[in-house]
Amino acid sequence: MDIKAFFNWLNALPIDKTITVGEVLSMANDTLLEKEDNTIPLKVIDYLNSQAGTTFTPKNKKAIQLVSSRVKEGYTFVDFKIVIDKKCKQWLGTEQAIYLRPITLFNATKFETYLNESEITKTNKENGKRTKLDKIKSEITEATQPDWGLD
Repeated sequence: MDIKAFFNWLNALPIDKTITVGEVLSMANDTLLEKEDNTIPLKVIDYLNSQAGTTFTPKNKKAIQLVSSRVKEGYTFVDFKIVIDKKCKQWLGTEQAIYLRPITLFNATKFETYLNESEITKTNKENGKRTKLDKIKSEITEATQPDWGLD
């Protein structure tokens, strides 16, 4: 139900019908959640495609269902973007890239883990990328090396 339908429902109530504020708020909340639930999955699939170079279609019922389920659990579009960005950063250009797909990223058992995962990851030796952790370790090593003045 959209906002217009909600107001039509509200206006159609008999004048002598008593309705509590809680009922109105509950109906409004349901209306907003349904509206979000219809748009977030499409935005998420589109964002995944743009970041990972994939071509998942909004007609993919399983992908839409996975995203919708996470939305119902309270996750937002920003949460999905964070997971997509983290995993693209970690997996693009590696053998893991095949897992940049809705069933892996948005499933109930892994989504929260991916969302709360630290930005610091292990070095990807296959493509020579350095992570934040590698950079910090390197700076610490350089800072703790004694300077004997023998250069």
